[in-house]
Amino acid sequence: MFSKDFFPTPQEVIKEMLVGISVSDKYVYDPSSGKGDILKYCKRRGATALGSEINEDLYKISSTHAKMIATDFLEVQRVDISHVDYIIMNPPFSADIKHILHAWDIAPSGCEIRTLCNSSTLDTGTNNVNKLASIVTANGKLRELGSCFMDSERKTSVEVSMISLKKPEIEEEDWSEYFDKAEYAESEEYGVMPHDSITEIVGRYVGSLKMFKTVEEMSDKINDMMSPINPAKISFGCTKQDPSYRSVSTLSFNEFKIELQKSAWTTVFSKMKMGKYMTEALKEKINKFVEQQSETPFTVKNIFAMLQFIHEGQAGRMDEVLVEVFDTLTKHYSDNRHFVEGWKTNSHYMINQKVIVPYMTTLRSGGGMEIHYNGNGKKIDDLVKALCYVTGENYDNYSSLERWVSHVPIMDEDWYRNSEDIISRAKSSFKYYSEKWDTPQTWKDKWTEETYVEHEINRAIREKRHYERREFGKWYDWGFFEVKGFKKGTMHFKFKDASVWEMFNRRVAEIKGYELPENLK
Repeated sequence: MFSKDFFPTPQEVIKEMLVGISVSDKYVYDPSSGKGDILKYCKRRGATALGSEINEDLYKISSTHAKMIATDFLEVQRVDISHVDYIIMNPPFSADIKHILHAWDIAPSGCEIRTLCNSSTLDTGTNNVNKLASIVTANGKLRELGSCFMDSERKTSVEVSMISLKKPEIEEEDWSEYFDKAEYAESEEYGVMPHDSITEIVGRYVGSLKMFKTVEEMSDKINDMMSPINPAKISFGCTKQDPSYRSVSTLSFNEFKIELQKSAWTTVFSKMKMGKYMTEALKEKINKFVEQQSETPFTVKNIFAMLQFIHEGQAGRMDEVLVEVFDTLTKHYSDNRHFVEGWKTNSHYMINQKVIVPYMTTLRSGGGMEIHYNGNGKKIDDLVKALCYVTGENYDNYSSLERWVSHVPIMDEDWYRNSEDIISRAKSSFKYYSEKWDTPQTWKDKWTEETYVEHEINRAIREKRHYERREFGKWYDWGFFEVKGFKKGTMHFKFKDASVWEMFNRRVAEIKGYELPENLK
């Protein structure tokens, strides 16, 4: 039924997976939920159930038991599940290691993972199996369950193992006291910040919440009115489209409020151009805060409190990024370590000027290099933000590594800036709109021919569609680094400027309390 990987988890096995943990009042996520057996079991025990499922028919069944957050689990990101307490999973055994590693990559701080896998897969000795083995050694345990699917709804004699993992705890920040609890606080002036734009966003948010109540009352009346003549189960209500566009789910008022607030925060951060301050860890914390602190109102005052909070904590977050990347590069890969004469002990070292980063690249189906969706790419992006912070560079001049790899313009920007065709069309367009009788005066006040032409050139550059991809095995310049990717998944990064490399190591040494060697003092 459904697919070769469809093996519903027997209730006795689910019980075994949950030994020693309580899911009551917790968020539980099943990444490959099938027909929802794990979700139903956890929901009966008081959990808030979340799921994803790639099979369309199974997805529909699971969606009756839980809130579905995605179709393809491998496309789920850390920020999507930052509020999850437990990941309980029976992944497809044809790709079990890949799914377990992805779960580990995106699991939030303190999250516990209980997962099944094919025991024989653990003996293959592949790179991914070896990586998982090191994670289990450091963060969990493995237990043999034997042929525990022999009495299941769909039988198999496959030997099964259960892996238990716990993501290391990171001290949580209590943000709740930082914000005003008044539901619709009066706005205040905040200097040169775009107060009007923020006020408009809040106004739309508050207006939507108020209108929801009115529409909900009318929706209930319509549903009651047509109930006796409605065998087709037509219904009115607030719905949200699934990311896969396969189905929609009906939202309660509180669910609507949380989803709208998350979208509104995204809009605020975009308008305020906060990307340079937003590390992956901060995005997770904000998402978790919104999910679990819905009583904190979305007001102008609280928006600026959040922005102030982000600015004030920037230095500390950037230090965290530098240390995290340093530890990632040096913990398991001694080739990345540079031992310096002058350290007090052998445990004190720097990173080399050239480092090798694993789990970075994949070969895309159409050919060419692609950045692994949830590998170490986002850590490198955060590193660039941190380096921009400590060097004073403008992060707005950098693109993400993922975009840089996949967007190599065939025609460079100079071609667009010197294109007679683009310039001519822009001038004609400006003339047309400036002379048109119904063109708003605000438009005429905003543009001159020169600024409009520049605007159109920049728009053409942003919208250009002729792209190549970076090739494997070639060195390229990218910001602070020379970069080369390999099909086996690794990427080499070489600091172009020795002073930046030295600055990175010096800052990490200061944070870790290492005594600096003479040549770094």
